[in-house]
Amino acid sequence: MKKVTGLAVMIVVCLAHAGTVSAQCQLIDFSPLSGAGISLSQGMYDLLTSPDPNINPGLINAVVGAHNAWDDSNAKGWLGNYTGVHDGAECPANQTPFQLGAFDFTNTQLNMNCATTQKYQQAGLLDPMSSVAFVDYFSNNFFLTRYGFVCLQCGTKSITFNLHFTFSLNPAPGQWDVGAVLAHEFGHMLGFAHMTPGRTCQDERVPAPHCSQNASRNTMGNPVFDGETCERDISDSDRLNANLLYPHPLLQADIVVYRPNAGAWLVRRAFDGALTQVNWGCGTCLDKPVAADYDGDGFSDVAVYRNGEWLIQRSSDGGTIDVWWGCVSCGDIPVPADYDGDGRADIAVYRPTTGQWFILRSSDGGLTQVNWGCGSCGDIPVPANYDGDGKADIAVYRQSTGQWFILRSSDGGVTQPYWGCVSCGDIPVPADFDGDHRADIAVYRPSTGDWFILRSSDGGLTQTNFGCPGCGDVPVPADYDGDGRIDIAVYRPGTAEWFILQTSAGYRSLVWNTSGHADQPVKFLKR
Repeated sequence: MKKVTGLAVMIVVCLAHAGTVSAQCQLIDFSPLSGAGISLSQGMYDLLTSPDPNINPGLINAVVGAHNAWDDSNAKGWLGNYTGVHDGAECPANQTPFQLGAFDFTNTQLNMNCATTQKYQQAGLLDPMSSVAFVDYFSNNFFLTRYGFVCLQCGTKSITFNLHFTFSLNPAPGQWDVGAVLAHEFGHMLGFAHMTPGRTCQDERVPAPHCSQNASRNTMGNPVFDGETCERDISDSDRLNANLLYPHPLLQADIVVYRPNAGAWLVRRAFDGALTQVNWGCGTCLDKPVAADYDGDGFSDVAVYRNGEWLIQRSSDGGTIDVWWGCVSCGDIPVPADYDGDGRADIAVYRPTTGQWFILRSSDGGLTQVNWGCGSCGDIPVPANYDGDGKADIAVYRQSTGQWFILRSSDGGVTQPYWGCVSCGDIPVPADFDGDHRADIAVYRPSTGDWFILRSSDGGLTQTNFGCPGCGDVPVPADYDGDGRIDIAVYRPGTAEWFILQTSAGYRSLVWNTSGHADQPVKFLKR
């Protein structure tokens, strides 16, 4: 077993040309694998260091990309309950978080001690002459239910290639695309079944009932021969679906309120329930909470806006940011969001008197100034990523007409649907409720407690009654269960109660903190 270790692992592989003293050499950098803690069997090691110029470092990127999907989705440790020990030098072994193996299935001499291969052949799942690669992720429960025996040797965190076949990153006829095969097998580890050419999920004898819903990327297509359109990477759609299957506690939104009369942030952490208090703000300065991820570490930073001044405490290192950005006498409204797509929230204000947006780009420190809104129409700023390009779109909701005006960052086009009731006092609550990485246009109607969501995934309507008319409920949608979809939720100031309708984990309620302090609920999101 080759275990990739160390911070910098470089191997130079040379292919000597017949009749010459020159050689064709390539540099293989294994350090990304080292950082990910990936173990390689001798067969996979040989494959990665093959002198074939078509097997190149691009495969390493595919390995690491697929591993990140496996790790980030929290799927590791869920598929199967491996407790056994494999034997045989070329068998997937008990490595964490997973290992990559490769050997010739048709060579019985090499396979005679490989418990994994034996058990798969016993289950009728492995044909050495046609199995290009397989994933060892069957649980004991699955084998007991399906085949009547327990496979103590069957693990969870391994992918094995059959070196009886020829692999290449640029496959010729009869060869297999090694990167695509790898991503395909990782898809199975994440719980996805095969997809037919018509992009429908096949019914298989494996515990993989889901498949990618992205019609433009067919990672789970089968087979993965040359000429196929299968991807060499785990797609965003795959990651999303994996998160739906395996909600990650670190992706859950915290329950947070800001107490203005004390300048205190009261946080109930989602992943362990710990209670913390952060003093950040002035009790007599009328500070406005503007929590967002300003430092790009994936977590919201506590921050306040004080009459044109931004005071931010970075979650990454505890450092502070103090920036003047806004006009004190103009009634500027703070609208922090990631407008430039660099993974960090930009400091920004919307000037309602003129309909102007002033954005301080975090990527280069430059100014983006856009006129988008009507100064006399009472427009409400509603920036969000409506087009799914990773950047927040400048947008306003016009209460007087119930119309949305969205300036798409992807192509500069305009989206302007009518969605809301003019006389009902609807509150705009755009968010990604359906999990397609695009914000859905939505309103909350306090007079009835109804939510009206225009799904971006299919244009359909989701109408949900969740809220108490007359109770002063404040809409606080966020991803509280960590499944990649925003949950409908309200905060009731009179009782300090939170009512949350989780898309995966169901209904829950809690009290946080105490009533009578004019606490303001804060969207404390995680990426």
